[in-house]
Amino acid sequence: MNRARVLALLEQIGAPEGNRAWMAEHALKRARQIAEARRIPEEEALSQVLRLLREGWAGRAGETSGRIQPWPILDSREIHDYAIFRTRSERVRSPKTGREHEVHLLAAPDWVNVLAFTPAREIVLVQQYRHGCRQVMWEIPGGMIAPDESPERAGERELLEETGYAGDPARRLAAIHPNPAFQTNLCHTVLVQNAQFAQSPSLDAMEDIAVRLFPEEEFAAMVADGRISNALVVAADLWRRLWREERLVPRPPPFAS
Repeated sequence: MNRARVLALLEQIGAPEGNRAWMAEHALKRARQIAEARRIPEEEALSQVLRLLREGWAGRAGETSGRIQPWPILDSREIHDYAIFRTRSERVRSPKTGREHEVHLLAAPDWVNVLAFTPAREIVLVQQYRHGCRQVMWEIPGGMIAPDESPERAGERELLEETGYAGDPARRLAAIHPNPAFQTNLCHTVLVQNAQFAQSPSLDAMEDIAVRLFPEEEFAAMVADGRISNALVVAADLWRRLWREERLVPRPPPFAS
């Protein structure tokens, strides 16, 4: 296939000179794969790759007309209910190409994570086994929000059930989409100050939890050095830092479908 043709296009669209050789090899490799999979001439496959490369680079440079639009949902059906989440299949249409695609979603309740601090500025952490990564992990308390609960109320309940601690009324700091590519829910982070031990934890049959207080500075160090690797807890640490620095901007919760 014509390597010079690829390099000429890369120069034309303004690809960085130092990256052009690598990009050309990648484009040629992809064209060969397409030609083999679709049983079409390699030059035809290369033309398809170059067209996509040109369109993609134009989009990156902001040269496409109009704004990015939501994809219309043509059909939606539930596949299975797993109690803690439901799987859903939807048929959608790309506004750019007009083509229809099938996408799969995890529809789950919103979650809440709790930053609970004692009067001595110690944070309440829980340790438990997480089967997804086969590890015992340090985290902040949290769980699913019931349909009739606010994030604040759910955070107070989860804190008390998992750790036995209670404190000032919970304050919502922020909410994030855990994985907007295929999850529909939000994860809220709430703050509880002046937390103190109030009663024995009330754990369900699958919970085996150890509770421990850590200095706030140690919590930050655990996030920094990887002892805490739960992405949602790491995000909560960002809200903690911004709150301490008085840089946390009040915001309404984002939309969750």
